Amino acid sequence: MRSFFLFNPTSEMAVANDTVSYTPPSFLRKFEEDVAPLMGFAGRDSDFLISEKDKDGSFRNFWKRNNVVLPEYVSFQNFTASSGNVVFNPVPWGWNKSVIRELSSLKEYFSPSFGKLPVAVWKEHYKDFYSRETSVRFANEVKRRISDDSFMSVPYVPRIFDSVSDIEMWESKNSPPYVFKTPWSSSGRGLYPVTDAGFVKRSRIWLKSRMKQQGKIIIEPWLNKLQDISFQFYFQPNGCVKFLGLNYFEAGSVGEFKKEFIGMPEELKKKQESFGLPEGWETDAAGLLKQVLFDSRFGENYCGPAGIDGIIFSDDNGKVRVHPCIEINFRFNMGYVNLKLKDILHPESKGEWTIKQFKPGLWRSFVTDNISNHPVVMKDGKILKGFLPLVPWGREQLYGAWAEVGV
Repeated sequence: MRSFFLFNPTSEMAVANDTVSYTPPSFLRKFEEDVAPLMGFAGRDSDFLISEKDKDGSFRNFWKRNNVVLPEYVSFQNFTASSGNVVFNPVPWGWNKSVIRELSSLKEYFSPSFGKLPVAVWKEHYKDFYSRETSVRFANEVKRRISDDSFMSVPYVPRIFDSVSDIEMWESKNSPPYVFKTPWSSSGRGLYPVTDAGFVKRSRIWLKSRMKQQGKIIIEPWLNKLQDISFQFYFQPNGCVKFLGLNYFEAGSVGEFKKEFIGMPEELKKKQESFGLPEGWETDAAGLLKQVLFDSRFGENYCGPAGIDGIIFSDDNGKVRVHPCIEINFRFNMGYVNLKLKDILHPESKGEWTIKQFKPGLWRSFVTDNISNHPVVMKDGKILKGFLPLVPWGREQLYGAWAEVGV
């Protein structure tokens, strides 16, 4: 079955908005527009992706020369004018009322099987399902199932508050560091770290504003993080849960995406070896998460990729532990894209990729210089090393994404 991809990384903000006509701020719309082709790496050459980038075809031609054929880029308008009798499943980055309404203009092309999926029709309880409260309940259940002698640990389960006065009462008995989280937000946009006593007072304006907007605030203790990790799963239409793989990545101080690691670069490998975690820890942690995901019956509300962010951290006694479930994302995520990128690269290839904002025109020159200075090298028909632009490099592009890989 062909897929029709739509990149809407502000999906959680649309869920919080809870209307059928959410429009993100202009700078986020620009991000969506520029970075949309990144989602194409999750698709096949027979699929479609909503994007009006790469009008001269240079981006897709670059990848075609390196044995990777990306989906066809279309707009809503030219798709309906030229699609003929094609049938597909709509696949947005994330589900919400607004995107379901937007995609409904194409419902005559939806496959009959799509209407049977839990994501096909928005239900009122989905707003809570897609909130961070689901992550809190999930972490509670995972904590209950972890044995005392395990390498895994959920030392503190986040607390949910519905008033600022209750938060201030909690703060009078607890000291920083901790982090405030809103129930709904896009990556890194709903977090406020309180790292010392000085931040407590400075956080009041943010805290009161977000409490007024969303009605609740989640408080999570700040752990001594050593490494960000994410477990990638896929909820199948029959309700089964499949484990896809583990990613290592790096997030910023407020949870924003910084970079994903491809394979195990030497520096990262040495770091992991120093942790002294038991052999097979990844499989054991993934197995526990998979079982709790299935037992929680999340498949009744969702199908598609889901990422569970965790961390490797040092506990109060200096022992290295794995917190396997900081947060669940029931949507596409950068970790899922990372697994798809690994699939098109040679098994020996390793490196990292990132997304950054550039001044007008600089992304274009950055790409052309690096393509020339770090050409792609192939092995066995797959990319082994080189500079890889992950989005087009048109003159109007402000946001760029790229990978640098080697052996």
